[in-house]
Amino acid sequence: MEEQRIRWVGVDCGEQQHRAVVLDSTGEGVARFWVVNRREKIHQWVVELRTAYPHERLRLVVESRRSVGSVLAQEVVALGLELWTVWPKALKDYRSLEGQPRKDDDRDAYLLARMGWNAVSACRPAVMPRAEEVELCRLTRLHERITREKTRMLQQLRSCLLELAPEMLAPDWEGPRWQSVRLRRVLRRWPTLEGLERARRSTVEAALKGGPQAERTQEVEALRTCARQIRQSAAERAIVALEMSYLVDQIERLAAILWQLDEKIRSALRHHPLGSKLQEMPGYGPFTAGVEIGEALPLMRHADEGKVATYAGLTPLVRQSGKRGRSHLARGVNRHLLRARYMAALGACKTSTLDRAYYERKRQDFEGHPKPHVKARIALARQRSKVVYKLLTTDVSYDKEILIRAHFERRQLQEQRAKAA
Repeated sequence: MEEQRIRWVGVDCGEQQHRAVVLDSTGEGVARFWVVNRREKIHQWVVELRTAYPHERLRLVVESRRSVGSVLAQEVVALGLELWTVWPKALKDYRSLEGQPRKDDDRDAYLLARMGWNAVSACRPAVMPRAEEVELCRLTRLHERITREKTRMLQQLRSCLLELAPEMLAPDWEGPRWQSVRLRRVLRRWPTLEGLERARRSTVEAALKGGPQAERTQEVEALRTCARQIRQSAAERAIVALEMSYLVDQIERLAAILWQLDEKIRSALRHHPLGSKLQEMPGYGPFTAGVEIGEALPLMRHADEGKVATYAGLTPLVRQSGKRGRSHLARGVNRHLLRARYMAALGACKTSTLDRAYYERKRQDFEGHPKPHVKARIALARQRSKVVYKLLTTDVSYDKEILIRAHFERRQLQEQRAKAA
């Protein structure tokens, strides 16, 4: 049976419309289209494309299947065409090879198709995740973004407290901690502690809520003493009160959203067959397990463990120049996955003796290459990624005893080699 011929189509995606270029068998553009970025228009164009080339395999190449190319990617896959993607940095490097004097949508679409036609390694089949993986990916990315925003608001609150009453940030401060929910309850009622020194003790204790009676009494006295020592003009204090109220409201709102996201992530993991299995591994909680399933699992169905580790930014790349070479971590990686795996390694060092031993071995002068703190954590995350890949791609479950036995076998083998040397 004669093999079906491949026809490459490059698409430069835009917010309002896409530019598409179709190549012939010699790699030159033979047809060009403007496609409006509307689902019905894209659907109509893809059907017309299939009708124009009925006996050929159509491969569409885009820069990204997210954001502006999301609707196009959905329609292309739904209608049975092959979707390929190119990293933006790879396209930028390829421009210098083919030549592009200025930014041009038509030229970009042509270069995307040419990368597929020339079999450039950076042009790969698009990895289309499943519905539950898309859900976890979006939930965990939103969770990370809200967490960063909440941290930023907390730092602004800290700056305001530093100007208002720096003793509240001291280690020996006997009142509620500056980042605690209890202090935010007090600041909601007395934004600059104005009037707190005259308030009844029971009123302040009711605002604090919780904790032993003796501890609340001590905190109330610390807050009253602090309120008496504040020296700000009435005009400045009124402005600070507005800023405090805004920050407290924002922090509380973000905390409520984070609580909802945590519940949704836990619920999604309970319904996913790999969620509970991954959380049996030390260091993995609901958030990090959700990132693994949402970001790494779709790629694991098509790539080996080494490529997934490189995608996560854990594999060092070596550049040679003559007899000299230097290694560095890969760039342009999935930052969300890298952060999750680093956090998981950090947690594993506190809960797993085996992971702690590996980390300490990297920190010490092992084989003449001691590693600093961050690099030792990354080395541990790289080692753990092999276990994660095995858990997510096979039917095996996490077994600590097997890993401990393999650890001691490696140590015995190293000792034997050292004695033989």
